[in-house]
This record gives sequence, C-alpha cells and structure tokens, in this order.
Amino acid sequence: RVMNAMVPRRVDAGEVIIRQGDMNAELFYIIESGEARVMKSEQGKRASLTHANDSANELDAPDTHQTPAYDESSAKCVATLGPGRGFGELALLYACARSATVVADTPMKVWTLHVHAFKTIKRSIAKREASSTLDLMGRVELFSALSEHQLVSICNASRRETYEAGDVVFNQGDS
Repeated sequence: RVMNAMVPRRVDAGEVIIRQGDMNAELFYIIESGEARVMKSEQGKRASLTHANDSANELDAPDTHQTPAYDESSAKCVATLGPGRGFGELALLYACARSATVVADTPMKVWTLHVHAFKTIKRSIAKREASSTLDLMGRVELFSALSEHQLVSICNASRRETYEAGDVVFNQGDS
C-alpha cells in the first residue's frame, strides 16, 4: 500500500531536496540511487548522527519552535545518505520545520510519499492495530463480562510488547 502511494522523482546533482527551516513540508523521501549530504546550519545544529541507520531528520528531537533557516555559510555536513535511506519524516509526523537541508551530491532517483498519503496510511495502520487489540481483548475470559466501551478503554490503556522464548516477562513478587 505504501509503495502504491509513492512517486518516483529524478534529482540533479547539487539540487536542494529539502531546506532547513522550511515549514511547508509535504514529502517524505526514500533514496533508490545516488547520494546526498545532510547539512545543518551552525545555529540549528543540536546533535549529530550516531548510528548508520539514523534518518536525516532524526538528528534532533522535534522542535515545534522556529527552526533556524538554512545558512549555507555556517552549514556543516552531518551525514551522507545513500540508497535505502529515508529522510523528511519528522516534519510530516510533527508538523514542524525541516531540521536539516539535504543536497544531492550525485544525480539521484528518490521515491516520495505525500503527507496526505503518509497520514492516511498511518491512520489505517493505527485503526487496524486497534481493531486487532480489541479482538484479542474480547477473547480474554477475564474480560468476557465487560462492555465494548470498557474493552476499548482497556485497549487504549494497553501496550503491545514482544518477548522471545525464554525471556522473563515478570517475576513473582513484582508489582
């Protein structure tokens, strides 16, 4: 479903794909081919990439305040992105300004996902997960006498966790 909503786009070397401080974020990007630099202006730099699989916008926590505009003279390269890497999601998730500028180093092919499709898919997944959780809670004997409204309240308060064989889920005496 996500792939059906994505649109391919060619990017020329040197082209600015997203710009730090831009409040009109409408696209999430995934790189199919080529490389790009993630640039941050000094006044906007709060952290750097620490893991090879961090995305370009995970450089710092979402900030709903004004992100400094991109200033090429003070910008520093904080990461290089290549095939399989995504960027631009935080501005879509949190409706905040772009936290970095991404510039194509080589000709690129990227796949874009528009914010409306992104949010629609996100809602669809959340709805499916909520329905699955409600179905599971409805099959728990302890909850058999509860109304649907009460089950929904339990679902909203619950959190899914995954355990491997042999993991300790809880110990006797834990509260």
